[in-house]
Amino acid sequence: MPVSLASDNLSASDADELDRILRKELIVSSYQPIVDLRTEEVIGYEALARGPKGSPLEFPDRLFAAARSGGRLAELDWECRAAALRGALQKGLLSPMLLFVNVEPDAAFVRPPDHVWPLLEEAGEKLLVVCEFTERGLIDRPTDVLSAARVWRRAGMAIALDDVGTDSRSLGILPLLRPDIIKLDMSLVHAPEDELAAMMSTMQTINSWNEKNDALVVAEGVETDEHLDRATALGAHFCQGWKYGKPIPFAEFEPRPAARTLRLATAVPSRFDDKQTPYQFVSARREMRIASKRFITAVSKELEGVARVMGPTGLLMSSFQHAQFFGESSRRAYSEIAGGIALVGVIGRQLSGRLEPGILGCSLNDGDPLADEWIVCEISPHHCAALVAKDLGDTGPDADRRFSFYLTYDSELVAGVARRLIERIVPLQDRTAPSRLRLAS
Repeated sequence: MPVSLASDNLSASDADELDRILRKELIVSSYQPIVDLRTEEVIGYEALARGPKGSPLEFPDRLFAAARSGGRLAELDWECRAAALRGALQKGLLSPMLLFVNVEPDAAFVRPPDHVWPLLEEAGEKLLVVCEFTERGLIDRPTDVLSAARVWRRAGMAIALDDVGTDSRSLGILPLLRPDIIKLDMSLVHAPEDELAAMMSTMQTINSWNEKNDALVVAEGVETDEHLDRATALGAHFCQGWKYGKPIPFAEFEPRPAARTLRLATAVPSRFDDKQTPYQFVSARREMRIASKRFITAVSKELEGVARVMGPTGLLMSSFQHAQFFGESSRRAYSEIAGGIALVGVIGRQLSGRLEPGILGCSLNDGDPLADEWIVCEISPHHCAALVAKDLGDTGPDADRRFSFYLTYDSELVAGVARRLIERIVPLQDRTAPSRLRLAS
């Protein structure tokens, strides 16, 4: 008999059933087609995990709830991915047909079990995998999602942002994630006409992003002709839903051959060195200037003022060198800003325990090169700016200390600064990449 892993929130019977499913690799996948709105050609399938038929954990809501309660979410997540890949390979769903696979943010950086490695290597050669990260995950664990996306992208996989439209805060992080595919939540497709005005800001942001970056848009939940008309109006290129096919059980699944190869715009590693600090990153591309701390403070305050009115899709991330420069007035100002935008993060030496509610933070070691830099970076779908400065080590009056600096509104530079800061704000416990999947360093 298996040892029960029941917790206060997980019954002994569900714990035993979960253990049986994982131990015997009983997860199976159903596959739902994704079609081109114009031609109705199938361009890919999403793999949807299921427990054994007739099991109390057959359906994914209860299956994942049991795994989360029992502390086995990462293990289940890998088994679901393995089932998706295994089934696709067995059924001949080969590149350039897309295979959409969900990734739990909490499990994104957990190494796969040993028995999964051969499957991953075979899938890397034969499949074109799209890793789906949820909008919720991007908000709750932005650092983990962004870092995981970079690892999987370097492994040759594309990235999709799922459930877009349920929380506008995620839209500010679009320039950092740079998804190849955006999947619109079915709530946008199903919303009644009198609720359309409320979603216009979201759709303007998505359309603006796609126009600049050539990302593909998939509308979920398309079940009727009316839903199809709405998906088209929202700017979708592809759709998924019962109008074009329910999830197909594995036993009945016969994938269609790919009609054409899709061009995925951003499924390549950044050409910029991720190990550079923000100052190193910008100074390698722009001629820096010199100014006093008094001048840099004025620029910083101006940017923080703009951040106050960016709205719920905005991000503000700053590095203050040392906690002594993040004083009472700054803490109060950043706390007020945090109440109105998606994310506020602060970095500096000895910051532990000094942050207000709503502010994420990271304390730097004295030898960290970022500890010499003063950074203010703000980014939203319609605005971006970054002040990047480095202390020149002057002595004398504090306000007269000189800094080498640059102020940029270049979206690519600002996104590069933001990515380097956000990966410091919530340090990962395990940044180990699945090295055998890496295609580039």
